[in-house]
Amino acid sequence: MLILADDLGYGEIGAYGQDIIRTPRLDRMAEEGIRFTDYYTAAPICAPSRCSLLTGTHQGHATIRHNSFNEGLEQESFSADDVTIAELLSDAGYATALYGKWGFGPDDRYFAHPGDEGDPSHPLQRGFDEFTGFIYHHHATNGYWADYWWEGNERVDIPENANGARGRYTPDDYVGRALDFMRVNAEADQPFFLMLSSQLPHTPNHVPDFSEYDDLPMANDTKKHAAMVTLLDTHVGMVLDQLAELGVADNTLVLFTSDNGPHNETTVYGGTDPIPGPNIFSAGDDIYFNANGPFRGVKQNLYEGGIRVPMIAWGPGLLAPEQQGAVSAHQWAGYDILATIADVAGVSAGAGDGISVKPLLTGGQQQAHEYLYWERFKAGAPTPQYYLNDRGRHGKFVQAVRKGKWKCLRWAPGVARDGSIDITIGGTNPQLVVPVARVPKDAWEVELFDLERDPGETVNRAPANLSLVQELTAHMDHAHQPPAATR
Repeated sequence: MLILADDLGYGEIGAYGQDIIRTPRLDRMAEEGIRFTDYYTAAPICAPSRCSLLTGTHQGHATIRHNSFNEGLEQESFSADDVTIAELLSDAGYATALYGKWGFGPDDRYFAHPGDEGDPSHPLQRGFDEFTGFIYHHHATNGYWADYWWEGNERVDIPENANGARGRYTPDDYVGRALDFMRVNAEADQPFFLMLSSQLPHTPNHVPDFSEYDDLPMANDTKKHAAMVTLLDTHVGMVLDQLAELGVADNTLVLFTSDNGPHNETTVYGGTDPIPGPNIFSAGDDIYFNANGPFRGVKQNLYEGGIRVPMIAWGPGLLAPEQQGAVSAHQWAGYDILATIADVAGVSAGAGDGISVKPLLTGGQQQAHEYLYWERFKAGAPTPQYYLNDRGRHGKFVQAVRKGKWKCLRWAPGVARDGSIDITIGGTNPQLVVPVARVPKDAWEVELFDLERDPGETVNRAPANLSLVQELTAHMDHAHQPPAATR
């Protein structure tokens, strides 16, 4: 089982240092499982992160590397060559299901033009037997009380939410369907793979009840964010309890993580004041709750706060006894999840960039990556903290490598992946970029951080470590391949 939160920061769970938001079930999950301190999402934004997770490819090789919907375009889709976790497990005889956010369009009803049932990039065409939720990213993020959703390849109206009504809170509904899926398959002794892809706690801050946080001196919208995280925690507890009640907990691996670092997007959805507090226009959820923990950056940044996220592995019958309750500093990333799940299921992962962490989970000898790799081609919503941390370089192409304690980032002068400075025709559509001046790689801006001494990435050590910079940027050159559309 894979439980994926949306925009949950490293510091938003009690087990990772949160002292305001209550997360008792995730804290207990960490006490019974393995809490990873150095796990990373594969990208700092939604669609690229989820693509890498599902296909086991880092962003230098992945099909989807951009949140194109933020540029007024339809969401990028999987290619015919992509193989997802669900396809591997379905071929091996597992029942497979996804509930919640898919995020790989298209959803033509959302765009108000003819239908698209059975699109090759939809869940049922990518290995999932069952799906209830949201195809398109913006439908999910605005869909807490959506007036329609998808059931398999069919779009189904939710009349209780018609015309702006709030009769059915969709996360509660699809979690219930996930529990039903678990029960039906466990009772039939049918192996299953469940991906519970929650919208929580992505903005806007919508939740049925936030009275648990009435005592906090903050804007109601900020209280709602806390309540969303606590509700996510409740949903995790429901899933774990169901496994125990069905008698299959000892034969199940559950991974809990987030798709990227915490958002700073409340301003995008109506808040105007970036300073947290009781002001009704406060938009500082991430600041108030120290959502990125000790790290610099938020969602969209390739600094640690944008990509280092919670990861808890739980499996009473699968984890080695010495690993139950352990804290691990093993360095791994979202593109390792496919290899790990395939390994646990006894299925070949095929070609990819991931390394299974099953040996670590079960007490064996764990192979490490030579380095971890990320890249970001443009970003998305113009949020204050993202801009502040990128220091005027927001929107530019950037790469990052972590090797041991060292983290290196390299910034292009413009948005183009090849280092050219660009003139953009007709807005910011990346397909309309005209390169006019190629800039040598040695003219790119480079930063180097010692994460052991400086986890907040405050001191650039590149000038004093030029040979190390050369080594790490060579890894970047090796890891990056141009996307198929631009090769």
